[in-house]
Amino acid sequence: VNRYEGATNTSLPEDEHLVEIGGTWRPLTNLLANLTVGMENRLNDSEIADFDETSFPVTVTLWYAPTPAWSFSAGYGFYSNWIEQDILFPSDDPQTETWNRSRWDYGGHFRVLSVGAAYVWTPTVTLSGGLQLVSANNSIETLELWPDLADYSDVIVDRTRVTAAVDGQLRERLSAYFRYRFEEYLDESAEYNSGTAHMCLLGLSAAY
Repeated sequence: VNRYEGATNTSLPEDEHLVEIGGTWRPLTNLLANLTVGMENRLNDSEIADFDETSFPVTVTLWYAPTPAWSFSAGYGFYSNWIEQDILFPSDDPQTETWNRSRWDYGGHFRVLSVGAAYVWTPTVTLSGGLQLVSANNSIETLELWPDLADYSDVIVDRTRVTAAVDGQLRERLSAYFRYRFEEYLDESAEYNSGTAHMCLLGLSAAY
């Protein structure tokens, strides 16, 4: 709520429409592929907000088990999001109650590529690991009144994630697990947000 004009805004849509089309192909019992394509539209056309947001998710997955002990998986996702929204700015003169209205176009897309593998080492021990790469970009269309705003608002991020896991059955009703995850976050638009992390988790579970 604007303390001077009493104006409000919202990011909540009044209408949502989602269409998804997908299919699964399984030529062999140990080979599986899946494809999903969608479109989601969100609208708000009211007295306090006016925006139109459209997303286009596309995902492809593949799973293959060449032997009973080995299994491999891979996936690729492409997601895009586009928004057209009215933005209201107060007048340059505090004594004037008029608003400056402009239409902003902004959006982005990100790609996700992931691969993984699992190996049954023994009847009670399973090893697994994976790699995930994410590339994302968000930006605002250059505006005549604020030509530098697009550069300030750009978000360009690359993320790398590596995982490793060990799961073991110690005895009946008792199991243990170990998880390791490496994260590298690279923010090209704001380098101070970049960094790396190493995370480990050791756990024990029992069921009675």
